[in-house]
Amino acid sequence: MPVIYCIIPRKSPSLAHNDTRSGRLYAIIDNMTETYQTQGAARPDIASGKDAAYENFPVGSWLLPAHLRPHIAKYYHFARTIDDIADTDKLPAVEKCRQLDQFADVIRGHVTDDPALSPAVQMLRSLEETGITSQHCLDLIDAFKQDAVKTRYENWEDLIGYCLRSASPVGRYLLDLHGENKMHYQYSDALCNALQVINHLQDCKDDFQTLDRVYLPEPWFVEFGSRIKDLPDDRA
Repeated sequence: MPVIYCIIPRKSPSLAHNDTRSGRLYAIIDNMTETYQTQGAARPDIASGKDAAYENFPVGSWLLPAHLRPHIAKYYHFARTIDDIADTDKLPAVEKCRQLDQFADVIRGHVTDDPALSPAVQMLRSLEETGITSQHCLDLIDAFKQDAVKTRYENWEDLIGYCLRSASPVGRYLLDLHGENKMHYQYSDALCNALQVINHLQDCKDDFQTLDRVYLPEPWFVEFGSRIKDLPDDRA
């Protein structure tokens, strides 16, 4: 799952208790989490239960302009919803792709009143209001369609090709939202892709056991005298 990153690492609750800025940070995270939960999962039957508080980095920060936070919340809700579709073990690959295509259709302007697609409609309205390209959403959908059908990666280039569509769009969206120069994409891409690979390492056992999906290239296992099937082992 692509994470909507900010540059402030999460502090421990004990430290945050006596830190005004950290208190504001947590208040914003809680508010954005509440926004996501209030909007609700488009498909409650396949929702992962993950929210802004789950992520490795805060979804929102007191450093972010207040008028931009609702747009970030909508992007997060959109990304979380389509990621849940890609990551559920309750749907076959063809159905995952069909549903993701519906989200893509909405982002391209084909508005619907289907409540299951409301995150896409909200995202489309946000894009129209901010003037940001829809490509940052369409790239995520394309990556998650790949998740539905591809379970192994051959090498680093193969993995980074995925990350450029599953992680980089998040940073690019935030840069565009803040009116930054596109020349900074390269730095954002490097950060987002690195954090995505860290997320793959963090979840590799669960991804393998639940979805038979392994992002780490198989030659890496061979190089270090291991095998993909060793992932469930406690030492993995």
